[in-house]
Amino acid sequence: MSVQTGKVYFIGLGPSVTGFVPERALSLIRDCGMVVLGPEVEKGWPDLLPGTAERFFTGRRGDVLPPSAEQVADAMRRACSQGKNVVRLFPGDPLFTAEGDAELLLCRNYGIRFEVVPGIPTSTVASIYAGIPLLHGTLANTALFVHTPGLMAREGLSRPPEIRTNGGLSPESRRPGVKIRRGASAQPTREVRIGSVPRLVPLPPDEPPPPSDAIAGPGKVDWKNLGAAADVLVFLNVGLFMDRLVPGLESCGRSKSEPLALILDPGSPRQRTIAATIGSLKQEIARQHIPEDAMVIVGDTVNLRDLLDFQSQRRLLGMKVALLDAPEILEAETKAVEAVGGTARHFVLARTLPQTALADLLEGIGDDLRSAHYIIFGDDSSAELFLEGLHGAGLDVRIIPEHCQLIALGVPTATRLRTSGLQVQLVDVASEGEGALLMKLPKSMLERRTLFIESTDGKRELQRELRVRGAVVTSVPVYERVVLDDEVDRLEADLKAWGIDLLLVHSEEAAHHLLECWGLAKLQKLVDGILLASCCADATAFLEGAGLRLTTSASSLSRLISRLELEAIPTRGPTPTPPPVGMVSPVPRLAPSEESE
Repeated sequence: MSVQTGKVYFIGLGPSVTGFVPERALSLIRDCGMVVLGPEVEKGWPDLLPGTAERFFTGRRGDVLPPSAEQVADAMRRACSQGKNVVRLFPGDPLFTAEGDAELLLCRNYGIRFEVVPGIPTSTVASIYAGIPLLHGTLANTALFVHTPGLMAREGLSRPPEIRTNGGLSPESRRPGVKIRRGASAQPTREVRIGSVPRLVPLPPDEPPPPSDAIAGPGKVDWKNLGAAADVLVFLNVGLFMDRLVPGLESCGRSKSEPLALILDPGSPRQRTIAATIGSLKQEIARQHIPEDAMVIVGDTVNLRDLLDFQSQRRLLGMKVALLDAPEILEAETKAVEAVGGTARHFVLARTLPQTALADLLEGIGDDLRSAHYIIFGDDSSAELFLEGLHGAGLDVRIIPEHCQLIALGVPTATRLRTSGLQVQLVDVASEGEGALLMKLPKSMLERRTLFIESTDGKRELQRELRVRGAVVTSVPVYERVVLDDEVDRLEADLKAWGIDLLLVHSEEAAHHLLECWGLAKLQKLVDGILLASCCADATAFLEGAGLRLTTSASSLSRLISRLELEAIPTRGPTPTPPPVGMVSPVPRLAPSEESE
């Protein structure tokens, strides 16, 4: 009886903008026994990874160097021998990244069963999001992709290495810039053979570095040949090599005025595009921090960017928006975010717990109910638990006198009460604020009995104002909200891992929870570099009163989304300096005060 062995699936996740992961990939990830991933996947897809599967990390951890391809393949072989299926995750496409083929060849040599699940190359999506076609009927009929680390690490492009197959040497002539593998240049490498194919692998830290001429400098690249190879040149992963790429482009024989686009954070919600020319690129990059995965597009099709840049019309496309309550509670907010291209991520910071002696409590206020002039329901949880409490105490809504006016704070609250046959006056606190309630009540409420059906930490300011007007106010706490430490920790981890682009505070209660859990200094640090927005006037007043600066706020969610969609793109890291001429500003800092109504 043969032993069942596992299989390795090399999966391309596409760009980190939500919605591009293939359905087959999602199914394989859910059922796998081991996940192999690098830092790009860990950062770009934090919610994708299964919680029970073994994880193998291929990046650097502190001072520990990343594992070699042989070590990664050996870990996958051990997992497969235990009957586990392994998924090896890559941004973009597994074979287009110039990173996955080493492990693929090793799996072939080890006799491990494998399959490749293709994804959309990140560079393709990045060019589309930048509004730059790589091919065009009149401007560009050829395009050349160049893996920049490999270009800089090899000898001239006019002498590509021999590629061996099972049938011996490949007689096929190779176009310049098309090679089987490029090695990383930041770490010393040595050439080895995997089967019959030459490879570059990282040197162990205790081995001496290779001679200085083993890594080719810019003078050994045939820039003239490269510049004439295609109408459009696409350089991938240029971040560590800009000082060598710039003089190479200047000497490639193309016009200094030829348009060029430098794309930062390609294929992500934070993507930014810097428009320049070959001649002005050096001045542009002097003002910027260039991330390692940046890409450069050279060619006349860059001039089409102003016409084809649809991203400027949907700035929330791909944004990960943190909503601080359950989907069923924030259903309207969730739909509004998703309608403009964002992805709603829910964090239930607090849980509703009914009062243990609710039935006894309601029995004790029977007289107050029968004589009440106003009953105000703070939210839908209050309404739901109040109705349940009436039933548990052997009472029903008929105990409420006909002259009593019921007021619901919020649409969900009014909907819940109306389904029980009650006539309710609605105060939409989400758009009007809690102050709208006071405007709908008489200036003098002398001897008017008012019941507040609410949580234990209810609306004390409103109660105080009603007492000033002469009302007799009775608070009926039907539930309490308990902060969930696990959810708070999950939100904190996602903020630190840059897994959130916009933190939306929808209520004063959520604002209180954030400050109580973290304090002002920690909250300021966690939200540094992301969009912090409020669509609740009371939450805005509370947060700004505590000393926290909001990116923007509005009186309703629809107005807030309109402002964000017109004016803001998410980013992370230090607040950017004013952009130079020709650069698209990543995040215009919006005034924290409410826009003019």
